[in-house]
Amino acid sequence: HYMLKNVSINISPNQAPSKPQQLSATVNGNKVILSWSKATDDSTPQDALRYNIYIKDKKTSNVFTYSPVDINTGKLKVAGGVPHFVSGTSITLNAFNTTDYEFGVQAVDNGNATSAFQNVLSTEVLKIEISSDLKISTLKNKIVLENVGTKVVKFAIYDVTGKNIYMGKCEANAIVESPTLTKGIYVIHLMNNENLSTQKVMLE
Repeated sequence: HYMLKNVSINISPNQAPSKPQQLSATVNGNKVILSWSKATDDSTPQDALRYNIYIKDKKTSNVFTYSPVDINTGKLKVAGGVPHFVSGTSITLNAFNTTDYEFGVQAVDNGNATSAFQNVLSTEVLKIEISSDLKISTLKNKIVLENVGTKVVKFAIYDVTGKNIYMGKCEANAIVESPTLTKGIYVIHLMNNENLSTQKVMLE
């Protein structure tokens, strides 16, 4: 004889990730560079989170997205197939500007649960402006940032594929070294409360 028992298993539902933070749009000629900090999730590691982008034409209200999504609810509209997402924390959009277009970014976890969209505010739209407050040099296989100004400078280092390698902030009158990097070309975004500077560095 066998005895059957009712066994209940509590399975926690997949929680949606947090919205990406520190989202900014950098205007460089006819290009817009969107960058943001990593979101968080209850089960998916930060480095495994992916991101979806929307671009809205302010005049026509037409919406372009990386993967089909309802930008109001954040829910994906993918019916079969493999959705496309951004794996890093920045993307360069060609032939766009911040006057005619609105931008938003959402986080997506491994179960395709999505956050609400984080929108770019007008105060986060930055023009490229080279600043002399932060000096950049190389030491062996590291990038060295020296802040000779009086304001904190945030920085983000990207490789040539657009992958975010290292980000942080450099206090006034301080020096910060990157982790050891492989040889190649790197793009560095520098931000303070007033402007943004983009520079390229080659490690040989």
